[in-house]
Amino acid sequence: MSYLNVQIPDSLYKNLQVLAGQDGISIDQFIATAVAEKIAALTTESYLEALAKRGSREKYEAVLAKVPNTEPELYDQLPTGESFPAKSIDRRSVQPLESDRRLELNPDS
Repeated sequence: MSYLNVQIPDSLYKNLQVLAGQDGISIDQFIATAVAEKIAALTTESYLEALAKRGSREKYEAVLAKVPNTEPELYDQLPTGESFPAKSIDRRSVQPLESDRRLELNPDS
């Protein structure tokens, strides 16, 4: 395991303490998880960009042309009166499910 000494603004540190406490994890675990999430996001973006460069608009359109132009099955249709995309949700009013909470990392693994 590597150690890292960082200086952060007091306001950021106070928010860090509160959020780690709400998640029931240590500040070290919170920071490790945040760094892991950021690395995952950046590497995923790079992967998708590389994958997109391999794509071909002509091949995409050729495959799409093979799809029949039919109405979707009943189970695949949007409810009456709804349109896509669905109206936006105010995420501030949505409470996370217990299953959506961060998993506590095992420091011994």
